[in-house]
Amino acid sequence: TLSVLLVYNKRDTTQIRDDDNYDTLGRVTKGFLSLESKSAETRLYYDGGGRLRGMFGANYFDEDAFGDVDGGIGLVTNLLGAPSVGAAGGAVDAGKTETLAVFGSIEYDLLEKLTLSVEGRYQKIDSDNIGGTYPGPYAVTSNSEHNTLPRYLVTYKPFDGTTFYANYSEGALGSTRNTAFSIRTPAEKAVVVSLVPGVTELISQQKLKSYEIGWKQSLGTSRSWISLSAYSMKWSNIPGSAQVTFVSPSTGSPVSLGVSLPGNADLDGIEAELRWQPLDRLVLNASAGFVDAKYTDFTSAGLNSYFGLTGRSYKADGKTLPRSPQETFALSATWTETLNGDWDWYVRGDASYAGKAYTDETNLSWIAAYSLLNGHVGFSKEDGLNVELFCRNCLGESGWRTGRRGVDWFDTAPLPNNLTRVGAIVQPIDKREFGLRLRFEF
Repeated sequence: TLSVLLVYNKRDTTQIRDDDNYDTLGRVTKGFLSLESKSAETRLYYDGGGRLRGMFGANYFDEDAFGDVDGGIGLVTNLLGAPSVGAAGGAVDAGKTETLAVFGSIEYDLLEKLTLSVEGRYQKIDSDNIGGTYPGPYAVTSNSEHNTLPRYLVTYKPFDGTTFYANYSEGALGSTRNTAFSIRTPAEKAVVVSLVPGVTELISQQKLKSYEIGWKQSLGTSRSWISLSAYSMKWSNIPGSAQVTFVSPSTGSPVSLGVSLPGNADLDGIEAELRWQPLDRLVLNASAGFVDAKYTDFTSAGLNSYFGLTGRSYKADGKTLPRSPQETFALSATWTETLNGDWDWYVRGDASYAGKAYTDETNLSWIAAYSLLNGHVGFSKEDGLNVELFCRNCLGESGWRTGRRGVDWFDTAPLPNNLTRVGAIVQPIDKREFGLRLRFEF
């Protein structure tokens, strides 16, 4: 069997956002992105009905992008002084990326109940990264990277409905370039390195090595099953973000730029999932996850001002990765009935829980655990029409859903701000909501 997939994507977007997160005028930025990408992929499958099965494929991807979706162009800013209106430069996110990859898999039944699957992907990534501050001038740096990414899977099925498996895989992301750092003068680079030791123009590719074992078991029929899994991941070359503000020895003007530092982390966890259909009309689902995600080697300068550190950065070794709750749970129950010859009706309840999650690499602040309850009552027709009444956050839970480390841009007393007033930017849990949803599928 041969398959071919061709994709073309072009988009131009602009966004204006409130960077200071206050309800009064402080700092507003305009981000923009112009992107065009093309990709093609083909796959050839083989299955002769015997012990051996296989697949071979090739992929091509090309992307041109220019814009700034992070810093943006400042329209109103009090970064280094009193609020003022006017365009200020932001570091651009731009470049050209071309990826050529070949991949394949071989699946072989070693025994009647034991199967080995070997997969691999080789990819070559060529990129031209554009660095600089809008509207220019820009510096272009070229880079070429190669990856061979394997995946091995052993599956054992001792009985009907029972599966044990063990899996190892590797993944990679492209290297990270300190574009704003790379265009500075030698004297400015020396100042940056003195403030954040270890800064280089290029951070090697992020890599992930993953180990997983698991058990899947059907419960009488294919409609009911349970699965358990345990995993361990090694994540390397994680970009650590730091903001550096100084007076340029070359021009005498204030300079603010973001730099990256490489770090490592380990993630170990277990997951469980259950689908049980005790009656034809009733379906129950439950899932639970526990993860221990900690930095093993990570440097962060994001909260230097709070800790009073000068000339060195905070070592976050042993700290929990931000926005990674240690435990999560979810439950749902759905009851379906026939209303008449054309219509069915259903009622469903969903409950979820997320544990405490830190907002920054130093674990200085955190989001408390929270629970949510949602409800749905719907009517569906065979021709594809669905009418649903729903309730989100039915119990009116209040608090924060997530958060991240951020800078208090609005604080101008005393001047200048210099990006030293740090805190957490948080996203609230959505308020209780009732609604009516209509959907038609054809």
